[in-house]
Amino acid sequence: MRGPGAVAAERAGAGGDGDREAGVWVDGELDGAFTYTYLEGDFAGTVIAGEQEADSQIGRGVLDYSDATLYAGSRYEGDLSGHYADGYGLWRFEDGSTTYGLWRQDEVQEDESVTMGAGGEILAPGEAVTVANGADAATEQIRQTQELLSALGYHTGLADGVLSQPTLDAVAHFQSDYGLAVTLSVSAALIDQLRVARAARGMAVSPPRDQLELESWGTGFVVSAAGHLLTNHHVVEGCHAMRVRDLGWADVVAFDEDTDLALIALQDGIVPGVVSFRSWPPVNMGEAVVVFGFPQPELLSASGNVTTGVVSALEGGADFDFHQYQFTAPIQGGNSGGPLLDGTGNVIGVVVASYDDLQAANFAVKGEVAMSFLVENGLQPDVISGKAAQSRPTEDVVAEAKRHTFQLECWIETGPAISDGDFASRGDGAIEFGVDDLDQDGLGDWNFDGQCDDPRFIGDDMGNPTYTALVGRDASDCRELHDAGTIRLRQAGEMAGLNFGDDTGDWARDGECDDPSFEGPGMGATDSEEHLLSDASDCRDAFAAGTVRLRDG
Repeated sequence: MRGPGAVAAERAGAGGDGDREAGVWVDGELDGAFTYTYLEGDFAGTVIAGEQEADSQIGRGVLDYSDATLYAGSRYEGDLSGHYADGYGLWRFEDGSTTYGLWRQDEVQEDESVTMGAGGEILAPGEAVTVANGADAATEQIRQTQELLSALGYHTGLADGVLSQPTLDAVAHFQSDYGLAVTLSVSAALIDQLRVARAARGMAVSPPRDQLELESWGTGFVVSAAGHLLTNHHVVEGCHAMRVRDLGWADVVAFDEDTDLALIALQDGIVPGVVSFRSWPPVNMGEAVVVFGFPQPELLSASGNVTTGVVSALEGGADFDFHQYQFTAPIQGGNSGGPLLDGTGNVIGVVVASYDDLQAANFAVKGEVAMSFLVENGLQPDVISGKAAQSRPTEDVVAEAKRHTFQLECWIETGPAISDGDFASRGDGAIEFGVDDLDQDGLGDWNFDGQCDDPRFIGDDMGNPTYTALVGRDASDCRELHDAGTIRLRQAGEMAGLNFGDDTGDWARDGECDDPSFEGPGMGATDSEEHLLSDASDCRDAFAAGTVRLRDG
């Protein structure tokens, strides 16, 4: 709710002779949603719509250029400063090409941007780079080699199917590092060697699988023949291992928290299909869409679910997020990371979120943003320019989606059971606080956040001591809070030896302990003895956090 002085109004001539501003003013300044329409001059007919804070022209919005201007038919979506593209945004040109990157006063910063032609070709400043759309077998071999080298950390430039000098250098470095003959040639044998090397690397960094516990689910889809899948960052965040159902274990190789995207690579195996992205024509409001994914696999079909709807808005969320589309096809937990498909089966977005309290308010990261993320991480997505005059039957779209879309499993490391000795205090000076290495998985860093996440401790300033793998891995926070007296070392018997049961209860994994063996402020409903020893994960977490305790007697 806006305070005194807020008025809605439309002003003619507010920004220039004959121009029109409409929006909400607070004390004479625009504050919130607004539109600005040029009525005269070189930009007559151009409309700016967005949001900004009072006393500032910085915000987010869109610029729609009229046919009478220098930028006829162009549209910019992103950060604005005044009436300029300024910050991160996406510029779509009339010819179907797009540029995603950093802008300063309508000028793109070339070293921080990606430009794609209408056919999906990657455009370097002033020239096009050859890509592998429709390439022959030899070119596809080169492309697979580039993608595998990139997954192993050898820079090849773009995965464009062209045997460039950076690719030859990467091949030489790989062969030398692994004790192979330096042949500087691309072959099926080299691809097999690269796959073995990637599988070995993935196995080396994954926790022992007998110490893993399934934590959550999501959806991902195949974006390269070398075994890369695209999903959401929040699907892989905090996971110690990722598994692609029906295909095998995978490594997280790249992510972007701002756009909520992540790229994973299969450690081994062959993918049955690769998606195609649509680059042109632009996505329109009212356009029919199909969602295929794996929501709530413990309740719904494990073979996937399909829903249909339409694109309801070209920007997502209350904060005018130009990265996203809004659509009406129903989604639930587990759909995250799946493809948003057009009527012909091409990807136009990545499903990311929904509003629980609103009907048909669901969101997807735009396809152009996803393609830019892939290009920035060394992959060349398969891109289709143009769509069929008529949409395909939904069953045909789904049949194709089943070849490239899979359920993802997030596993966390549990480690061996904690014994009484892990909690026995021998005096403050004898406590081994460990090291600060929680960022070793590359997905999150819980060190130096002012909370202790080591489950050997208990107290008011504890963080999230969810699993035993955190023992001795948050030294600085735990030492500081222990010295301040806001946490203490657990005593023998406070957790060790307790029987938390299993997760067979109806309310398991809902963040509340429902086992009547316990009591405390972290408890949920305990009105049924059926929940006795059937809510293990919730009760173990709540006990470790100090919000429940074992009932007396």
